[in-house]
Amino acid sequence: MPAGIMSGYRDWGGPSEEHQPVTYWGGHPIYACHLIVIVYCVLMIVTAVLGSAIDPVLDVLTFSSAKVLDGQVWRIVTYGLFNGP
Repeated sequence: MPAGIMSGYRDWGGPSEEHQPVTYWGGHPIYACHLIVIVYCVLMIVTAVLGSAIDPVLDVLTFSSAKVLDGQVWRIVTYGLFNGP
């Protein structure tokens, strides 16, 4: 492209920090996608190990539209975190 066309565009945000790690563990970068996978794997293992003992917890966290309308709005976010055995 000619220089005149691109001269009207500016980078107001500066360099992007999109690809920066969330944290480091043992010198290795941990990105957001790694963190999400780790959380889901840990939750699946906890659910499998506890078996039916986790039913009271699942009852509190699973989605129920009637209970959301009664004010238990955390169910909108937490229903996908636990899968019953």
